[in-house]
Amino acid sequence: MKPLYISVLLTLSILCCNQPKTKGLTTEPDNTDSIASGVKRLEAPLDTTIPQRGIKYKEKRNVNPSNPPIILDLSKRPEQKEFNPANYYSSVEYITLKPGLSKEGKTIDDQVMKVLGITDKYILASGNTNYPAIYCYDRQGNFLYQIKNRDKPTYRSDGIAKLSYRQSVNLRDITISGSSAIYMTMRENDARINWLNLDTRQVYASRRYSLDRPHTSHIINANEYVNHYYYIFNFEKAEFLYSFNTKGDTICHFKNYNEILSDEHKSGRNPESMGDIYYYNDMLTIRQGYNDTIFRVISGKELLPAYIINLGHDRVDIPTAVYRGSDNKLVPQHWMESDHFILFHYARYMDGRAKDYFRTYYDKKQKKMYSDKQEGIFVYIDQNSALADCIPVTRGNLKTGKNLLYATFTKKDMRWRFEDDEFNSLPAKQKEIAKNHYDNLKDDELLVMIIK
Repeated sequence: MKPLYISVLLTLSILCCNQPKTKGLTTEPDNTDSIASGVKRLEAPLDTTIPQRGIKYKEKRNVNPSNPPIILDLSKRPEQKEFNPANYYSSVEYITLKPGLSKEGKTIDDQVMKVLGITDKYILASGNTNYPAIYCYDRQGNFLYQIKNRDKPTYRSDGIAKLSYRQSVNLRDITISGSSAIYMTMRENDARINWLNLDTRQVYASRRYSLDRPHTSHIINANEYVNHYYYIFNFEKAEFLYSFNTKGDTICHFKNYNEILSDEHKSGRNPESMGDIYYYNDMLTIRQGYNDTIFRVISGKELLPAYIINLGHDRVDIPTAVYRGSDNKLVPQHWMESDHFILFHYARYMDGRAKDYFRTYYDKKQKKMYSDKQEGIFVYIDQNSALADCIPVTRGNLKTGKNLLYATFTKKDMRWRFEDDEFNSLPAKQKEIAKNHYDNLKDDELLVMIIK
């Protein structure tokens, strides 16, 4: 795909995205044993519904004239200005997630390891096993219920689970939109996708699901979800998104408009990978690798262009990136969007390797791009601001939620960070704050820092 410019905005209906062909969801009896005890079981399984054949709708991918996509112009270096979270947020709070309780009131023998999402009401987290459970807490950190138990795949005679890497990845996540969520479960060979209402704790749909497909699944709304996949070494002009509903109907296919590699026997590298997929105010958003357009998933049949990245002559085409090393070209590395800004990091490649790293951000209120002059892995914390009590946080650990930023810390993570030279060069107050939280944190707990 050629670089986009403002003069061709109205041609965006031929942009972006990819996913290999997959069948609709199959119809099999529900296996309620794979649903955790904290969640209400399905009374009438939906698997008795026979999915309709074919695709219900053609894709819609047009510009909204009253809300056209914003151009993020990186064809020249923006003005330098330090990225300071205190310019956007005014308070920090800490929540400690402790292991939950079983039906019998006993502490669950599991370490809370990862936050999967934060909503207005809930914090969703996973445990510390190869096939982790998923737990639901309120916003004060009180354990509410267990969404799913640890998965039980079929085991070999030597006791090792028959579980591929892709299956393991698909079992570890949950995606959330409003009060609805989808997650995967496995018991023996029966893998399923489940739709959960977080408020009622009701699993309102459950269907057979293939965990082997090389895609990730993401909820759009209470009744629709997409399978997302972009693999640069796929040599077919395939779709990158497939959308479905709870009945198993295939709603729509969204084509991949990126350039397709032609030489499948030639080895290469992939510096940009799949891109980014995330939620912005409960709306699924996609930045496809090597594509300059960021889309909002409006529904199961519509994508809306939200941003266009203009790298000018520094933009790399796919064959160059894969086969010729991206020399002297810019390759995106990191993208993160909040209500107030977009952080966008990229690197200049030379001799097949990233040499120079650039950190930029777009201020949504000022409608302006800036180059962040701050060096190092830690986010700058203004010690004279309301955020002075923040634990030092690395850029990679900072995540966005609705009207907030957050970062998580296990005791092991913090202990390892104390040995970092850059950490030890931070102001004494920041190191003291981190040490105090470390002393109060237990080995099986997860500390969540929320900036809002």
